[in-house]
Amino acid sequence: MLEKSTLGRAAVVVAVALAAGPAGAWAPATEIVIAEQAARFAPRDLARQIEKHPQALRDGVLAAIANPAAGRTVGEVLATEVERAVDAIRNHRPFAEVVQRLGQVAHYVALANDPLAVGSDDPHERRYAGDYARYVESARPRFQATFYGDGRRVEQPAELTWLVRRAFARGRSYYPLIGNEYRRIGYREGRKHFDDRSTAYGLAALAFSHSISDTIGVLRYIWLRAGGADPREFLDLTPPASP
Repeated sequence: MLEKSTLGRAAVVVAVALAAGPAGAWAPATEIVIAEQAARFAPRDLARQIEKHPQALRDGVLAAIANPAAGRTVGEVLATEVERAVDAIRNHRPFAEVVQRLGQVAHYVALANDPLAVGSDDPHERRYAGDYARYVESARPRFQATFYGDGRRVEQPAELTWLVRRAFARGRSYYPLIGNEYRRIGYREGRKHFDDRSTAYGLAALAFSHSISDTIGVLRYIWLRAGGADPREFLDLTPPASP
């Protein structure tokens, strides 16, 4: 059984509630791309099943976005969704259902990596939060996804706890820098005033890659806990071989 209380305590360290903040850096389309890219690098047998049910993955992401569990931390809800996904695989539920649950998991991992979702200290955040999500979605096709391997080989509940804790810490470090970027441009439209050398672009690209990296690690963790196997000695973003 996943140690939900342990993961919950890690989340409380940064007190991230699902209802916090008016908006995040990830638009729904960005979250779907994060889930899809991560799914390609799940353990091969799991990746094949996800590939057979692409709409179920998207539906899971969108369902989680549409139904936030207000009053609970990201860590608490992620722990619950991880456990439900493990149980669905162990109980031989239809893989469309399993994949939809994995989409929900992917949402919460992405949310933990969303710098605007994990911070709320800036009184002017409402002036730029929605615009930053639109900017990130416009810049996303130019991001070069990088796999950050340290800490992503999750095999124990404590390692999942640390993955979430590190995601929160990164987001908290990025958060004030985004506000600074909008103050620099006078809170104008990011798509018109941020170029690919800007701090705004760099932060978004980093958070995007970290979201994919963490999701890869969590998908692998779910599969192994459910009794699956992954013969790879290490995780990377090398495209999987064709069947």
